[in-house]
Amino acid sequence: MHVTQPSLSAGIAKLESALGRRLFHRTSRRVQLTDAGNRFLVHAGNIMRECDVCLEDVAQAKSRPLLRIGILTTIPAAVLGSAVAHAASQERQRIWNSSRAASVSFWPSSIRAGLPPR
Repeated sequence: MHVTQPSLSAGIAKLESALGRRLFHRTSRRVQLTDAGNRFLVHAGNIMRECDVCLEDVAQAKSRPLLRIGILTTIPAAVLGSAVAHAASQERQRIWNSSRAASVSFWPSSIRAGLPPR
């Protein structure tokens, strides 16, 4: 973690102060988690796992190509829906609407049906 012992001790003391509970029982020979420390550990583990999931998701998002589509309002929605569905299945990429006029939720259902899930 590249944290010095004094910095770690100061961080733990600050956390214990904020929580109003001791997280560790310290003796000259050992350090043990208190009941509050054990409870905190469960939540800290969940947070770390969620953080790992978040980092993985963001890393995958960076590698996905972004396709922006300009759409003429004169093209029938059924034709656009087929084209978007075909492009999504062929390229397996997330398609985002960059139109300033409408968000995806306002597109006709035949177009939304061709979009991959968010």
